[in-house]
Amino acid sequence: MKNNKIHLTILMISLPILIFVGCVEETWPELDISDESILVVEGRITNYPGPYTIKLSTTRSLELIPSETTSENDIDPYRDADVKIVDEFDNYETLTEIEPGIYQTAEGGIQGVIGRSYKVSIVSPDGETYESDFEKILDPVGIDTVFTEKATVDEVIDGFQFYITTELSTIKENYYLWELSETYEYHTPYVPSHYYEGEFTNSYYDGNGIFHRGSPGEDPPYNLPEYNPPVDLSTCFLTQDIESTYKQSTKYLSEARVTSFPLHFIHYTNFRTRVKYSLLVKQHSVSEKAYKYFDEIDEQNSYDENELYTKQPYQMRGNIRNINNPDEPVLGYFYTSGISGKRMFAPADPRLQNEKIYSNIYCQTASLPSVRYGLIPGAEDVPSNIITDYIGFIEDRSSAWPVYFGRAHIFYADLMPWDWPNWFVAYNYDCIDCREKGGVLQMPAYWE
Repeated sequence: MKNNKIHLTILMISLPILIFVGCVEETWPELDISDESILVVEGRITNYPGPYTIKLSTTRSLELIPSETTSENDIDPYRDADVKIVDEFDNYETLTEIEPGIYQTAEGGIQGVIGRSYKVSIVSPDGETYESDFEKILDPVGIDTVFTEKATVDEVIDGFQFYITTELSTIKENYYLWELSETYEYHTPYVPSHYYEGEFTNSYYDGNGIFHRGSPGEDPPYNLPEYNPPVDLSTCFLTQDIESTYKQSTKYLSEARVTSFPLHFIHYTNFRTRVKYSLLVKQHSVSEKAYKYFDEIDEQNSYDENELYTKQPYQMRGNIRNINNPDEPVLGYFYTSGISGKRMFAPADPRLQNEKIYSNIYCQTASLPSVRYGLIPGAEDVPSNIITDYIGFIEDRSSAWPVYFGRAHIFYADLMPWDWPNWFVAYNYDCIDCREKGGVLQMPAYWE
């Protein structure tokens, strides 16, 4: 959720579930900004297996704070509460507080059933009881297609635009929210051939048993040991959520289908689409009341302090109430949704097959001449002992070991300042170990 101009502290909460918490009323009584602490409830249950999460927190104040000064420090976790998810037949599960203010169902615990209604029940440490309204898990509508097309944004930015089309529903009015999760395969642009970790291949012990590190040669690979890692570190897979809200209703459409609705956009220069890219879309069918609140969330996010007329941000209220004191303001929303999902694979970006573009985006390397000039004061023309000078510089700096070396990507050989048959470069570690970019070596089971 974007919070560019929100002035209410509670709207600064950044967990993904905040995207979907909401209000069920079309008008709200104004909240008393003198209240020093207000309970906030966020959570949901769906037809997909859990565990499900409920987040409880309190605002420190409802005073209107300039957006540039608000932060997560303006909210506090609500601890030690008794939290239950309850269905219409009084079946329930008590959630466990896995960290301050974060309550979760057990693995293999309660699972939402389509057509059944659920609520959240909260008992505070001082005995106050809070409950949400019951909400039914709606029958999910299927996804027809998720696809991508090449597009241009603002007439200058080229990239891939993703779209979704739903199946035709038997119900005229449907209210959708879409959660996106991307997985992509990526490769390191360089694979080192040699390394230095304190010794050369011509290292030796003399007759007195004293170890000598050896010395570099004059030609590549300069007596450097070969690099042979036990596992391939060049290919990784990274999965992450796309933190944006996408929603649409069929209420005012000519048919009960959403067609070619735009989702996210990826610029061509982003290496996520270079090898293989997969998008998982979860389509939530939610109630009209919940959907109206999501519109209200968007309206609050687009709040313009220069507009003459606008809604007050602090009027947001949810479907949670204090059973014994209905006038107590409570923020947040507990909702249900029926989910259908679909995964697609996007084509590779042909532009990024150019090694120069990709390597420049992915990481930085240093040629030995530039390393010499950058690190060895007073260097003049590049002599034949560049590697000697460079290793000499790092030889007693074990904190920098190991240092990895390999062939450079030479794109414009005629423009190189020195006529060398082979350019050797020193690689940063993120250039050779793909895990440094956050991915894992294990290929997902669904990977094609």
